[in-house]
Amino acid sequence: MRRTVLTTALILGVAGVALVGAAIAQSNPVVERSALMQAAGAQFYGVINRMARGALPFEQAKADAAFAVIESLSQKSAPLFLANSTEAAASSRYHSSPKIWENKKDFDDRFIALSKAIAENKSKTGTIDELKIAAAAVGGVCNGCHEVYQVKN
Repeated sequence: MRRTVLTTALILGVAGVALVGAAIAQSNPVVERSALMQAAGAQFYGVINRMARGALPFEQAKADAAFAVIESLSQKSAPLFLANSTEAAASSRYHSSPKIWENKKDFDDRFIALSKAIAENKSKTGTIDELKIAAAAVGGVCNGCHEVYQVKN
């Protein structure tokens, strides 16, 4: 029963990411990046972090899939930070800080660091202990950027 629920949750999560992709294709960059970031966060906090904390049973295939989705979504998000587009999407609890455009190179470098952290860690999730290390490494890069460049609405 529990495996069925988890499998269903994973399928719904992947379907949700697909729907987000379809929906944002017709929207503006602020809404697009907000949706992509929220979808990436759902994979990180809803799958990887929950497994690392023991709230979900460890399943390497699900962790691998979540890292792949996060990697894809972050690559799609980076170019959507257009000059001074700081307004918040209606569906978001956060908006972009003007600091992004004051130090755009640092901001862009953080997306590169995220891609590097994912690439270095996504294949190191063969055990729960390895997943904890990978989650901390990737989550640290995400949080480091959010602390500087994200503003709560």
